[in-house]
Amino acid sequence: MIPPISLRPDKRILPTWKVQAWLISEPMSPDAHGSELVLVFFCNDIGTRAVTDLIGEQLATMDENWWREHAKDFWY
Repeated sequence: MIPPISLRPDKRILPTWKVQAWLISEPMSPDAHGSELVLVFFCNDIGTRAVTDLIGEQLATMDENWWREHAKDFWY
């Protein structure tokens, strides 16, 4: 979960949209079939930009260590 930035310091205000993306990648352990992570973030506008671009911006702030810390391996 990437917490939203409130517009008012005295009151927590959530942006209009909550975006969720289920991401799958290569496994972290050699015996796993893959790794997965659900990315959740908030934004105010999804009408003027593609959702894939919004997700890409959030992914650009992460690195491999971040993935390894938060993702989980899976097996079929």
